[in-house]
Order: sequence, then C-alpha cells, then structure tokens
Amino acid sequence: MAALKYSKKKKKQLHAIPCKNFENIVKKTKKKNIYAIFPIKNKISGIIEETNKILKKNNFFFIDKIKISINHCLISKKKQSLKTIKVIYSHSQPIKQCELFINKFSHWKIKYTNSSSDAIKIVSNNKKNNIAAIGNEICSKLNNMKIIKKNISNCHDNKTLFYILSKNKKI
Repeated sequence: MAALKYSKKKKKQLHAIPCKNFENIVKKTKKKNIYAIFPIKNKISGIIEETNKILKKNNFFFIDKIKISINHCLISKKKQSLKTIKVIYSHSQPIKQCELFINKFSHWKIKYTNSSSDAIKIVSNNKKNNIAAIGNEICSKLNNMKIIKKNISNCHDNKTLFYILSKNKKI
C-alpha cells in the first residue's frame, strides 16, 4: 500500500517486489538499484523496533517519507460469527494495533506471521473455517476473502509513517 501511494505521489510507475520480511528487503536492495520502503512508526504501537534494528545495522540513503492510514480488518474465507473463530493469524504489529478488539475474545489463539498478507494467504489456503487473519481490505479482495469486521484498530485514526530508502544515492 505504501508503494502504491508513493507511486501515485511521484506520478511514476513503480514495480513492487514482495518480500517475506524486513531482512529480505535489505538483501534485495543490495542486489538491485531499487527503493526500500520500511514502516518506521505507528500511531498506536510507536517506533517499530524490528525496522529500527535493521536500519541501525545497514546503511541507506533517505529518499522520502509517506504516511498511510491503517484500517485493519478481521478477514476469513467465509462470513462467520466472531464466536466461532478459534485462531487469528497476523504480523506482530497489527496484533499490537488491534489488541483492544482481540482482548474481547479470550478464546482466540494468536499465531504470528511474517506479514499480514502472509496471514491472509495462510487462512485462504487452510481447510479450516474457524480461523481468521488481521489485514487490510485490499489484500482481502485480492485473495477472494470475506471481511468479518472492519476498523478493528485500537484507534480509528491509525497511521503508519514509512521511509523510502535506497542503497544508492542516485536513484
């Protein structure tokens, strides 16, 4: 989503290269002359430590920044009652950002994934129907998933600041 918004802001067609995790982003930027887009700070969960550690270990040039509105949704293969869900999949950041909603359902087991899009794929490919993912509406549509509940973040004006970075100063 950050890449799409940045592409529109700069009026340039950017090709997004999906990465499994932040370390994978670092590896890909070393091999190619490309941008790296890292989440830096979220309104609810604050500084994103995982990103901060990686940026301290690696040299990047700051190119730009962009803020994205974050509207987490509870997503599943089919519409279902919140009571029937047993397991929730997502990255640690959406879990933190939705903990007030999640805590209402003490019977839910949390499974952490590399990203919220990974969580949606796991739920999509799983035969079980009593599982769900926390992710965004666009990703749910791309995977033909159903939104069980929208806007489940701890606050409804949730935003994340992303930095656009490069290993090469002259992109």
